Amino acid sequence: MTRFVTDQHLLFFNKKFGIITEKQLILSNGKKLNKIKIESIDKVSFRKHRVFYLNSLLFILSAGIFTLIYFFYESEKMELYLSFTVIAILILVYSIMHKFYSYKIIIREKDRSIFEIRAYQLNRKRIKKFYSSIVKHISKNEIK
Repeated sequence: MTRFVTDQHLLFFNKKFGIITEKQLILSNGKKLNKIKIESIDKVSFRKHRVFYLNSLLFILSAGIFTLIYFFYESEKMELYLSFTVIAILILVYSIMHKFYSYKIIIREKDRSIFEIRAYQLNRKRIKKFYSSIVKHISKNEIK
């Protein structure tokens, strides 16, 4: 458990992303901590980006299976041929339908310093909650 001493009121805590207090935002980036004063924040944005690496890999795998089926087709092994065809079709459909996203929070200060927090699909709810708590606290202070 992480402990810290502060005289400020704690608004939000997430071990992976950071801490939000009344006057500052403490971002955890691995073992490194970045402290940002709330009044120095100019803009906070949230970006969602689709990752296509797995889709491309599965598509190439299904194309390879189709190629093997085409060149090495033997009529006496019809069950093996049909099972490979079904597997290739399932992999092809999954490569088209599968969606995997990466998420990024970009915090820009008034002096043009930029801080980024990145997360993937597994931490989707936590990063969205962290972003919404930052935006709520900044809007209370009417900083734009």
